[in-house]
Amino acid sequence: MPAHPFHCNIDMIIFGRHFNAVHDTLDMFAKDMGPNHRGYYHDDTGVAMIYHQMVDIAAAWSAFYHIVLDQVNDEVGPDECIAVFLWRYWNAEIPWFDPSQIPPSLK
Repeated sequence: MPAHPFHCNIDMIIFGRHFNAVHDTLDMFAKDMGPNHRGYYHDDTGVAMIYHQMVDIAAAWSAFYHIVLDQVNDEVGPDECIAVFLWRYWNAEIPWFDPSQIPPSLK
């Protein structure tokens, strides 16, 4: 599981600001459930929930990237997850932030 600062680093690189409330909401069950917390809100419904709570497209994208970073971390581990995430982002394997669009489906 990537640590909270990893998600904040992605926020700073892509958006130039932090979305602590997004990460706190998505990971609210993490302390009690460990990685199993991802069964809650780590899907398209979670991204939509963030958008409706915050009415902010960038916050919805932050939620989307939070979930994608978790998936990348599961593949490569915490030592390389940010580097691999950014490599995939720069090569458009992960969709680029578009402030005029809701994030794409995670499926």
